[in-house]
Amino acid sequence: MFDLSEIILDPPQQAAWQRLNAAIPSIESWARRWRWLPSLRDQPRSLYLHGPVGRGKSMLMDRLYQACTLAEPLKRRIHFYGFMAEVNDRLKTLSQTAVQDRDPPLNRLAASIAAETRLLCFDELVINNIADAMILGRLLPMLIKDGVVIITTSNFAPERLYDNGLLRERFLPLIELIEDRFDLLDLGAGTDWRKTFAKTIPCWFTGRTINQLPRAWLNLIGDNPIDPFTLQTAGRTVTISKSAEIGLRDSPFKGLAAWFDFAEVCQTNLGPRDYLAMSQAIGVVFIDQIPQFKGENFDSARRFISLVDSLYESRCGLVASSSVEIDQLYPITAEQDSRFPQRAESNRCMSRLHEMQSSQYQAAQKR
Repeated sequence: MFDLSEIILDPPQQAAWQRLNAAIPSIESWARRWRWLPSLRDQPRSLYLHGPVGRGKSMLMDRLYQACTLAEPLKRRIHFYGFMAEVNDRLKTLSQTAVQDRDPPLNRLAASIAAETRLLCFDELVINNIADAMILGRLLPMLIKDGVVIITTSNFAPERLYDNGLLRERFLPLIELIEDRFDLLDLGAGTDWRKTFAKTIPCWFTGRTINQLPRAWLNLIGDNPIDPFTLQTAGRTVTISKSAEIGLRDSPFKGLAAWFDFAEVCQTNLGPRDYLAMSQAIGVVFIDQIPQFKGENFDSARRFISLVDSLYESRCGLVASSSVEIDQLYPITAEQDSRFPQRAESNRCMSRLHEMQSSQYQAAQKR
């Protein structure tokens, strides 16, 4: 059982907390019995937490994960972007041996995951493209059939997943499976708790302060040299033109700092895998001149969401300058122009940007 006595929960959060707590003993028992008695079919139900941004979905799932006594990899927690990147990498490798093995690569992948993991938690389930829709639509049923208990969070109720997507009718069986095999925990509307956090050092420069980002950068790195930094990701090299060790002794950020112009990081051929690798190697990212997302910059609008998700997942810091305040970044969403992210995605991004300025977030950063 995990304790949330330090947090005041509203009724939907309280109900979700009680259901998650009740799930822990049955998941632990199932995982341990499955190893020795695989014929048992009293599999616990999977759980799907959904609701608007800032409602504590990720926090609740993470608390369950921490309280669960299973050892890794019997339990596994991963962001959905990272999960799909891993799935695609493993499918590519398995496809190279498909001629020697009669089982399709996706079947072998599902069997491999199920052989080592009983509890799979992934955060921020969202489907934005037909490739992910088709893969997940086949993979999740296989995992559940093989005894994997899945806990996921999403800003979308199941019936809104991949809404208006290409060939969505092929995805509908997965929605039906989620509604049948998962307990749906709706955290409902309420306060975005991320916006209630106390702010610490300035992290978002706009208006009269927009030109102060270079000074913040120099204050943070001190006299340390500025050099290029290279990352190996997805079989290629990504070069960061400006990086330096953090020199400020009492800084909430630790490790390596990197500086980007917005165009360098969100208007080039970078994607979720690159952002994940970047966020795992860097302690704080500086981004200069983030625009308001409208007009023709819909590609960079999506890339920025992916970048923020990766930084947030890795507890990496973000210090930025922008032409607008955080809540004004996304005036256009998919509801007005289908090329742009859906409102739930852009709201999540802005909510996380608020939290990333807080003392709570910075205190929890990787060290």
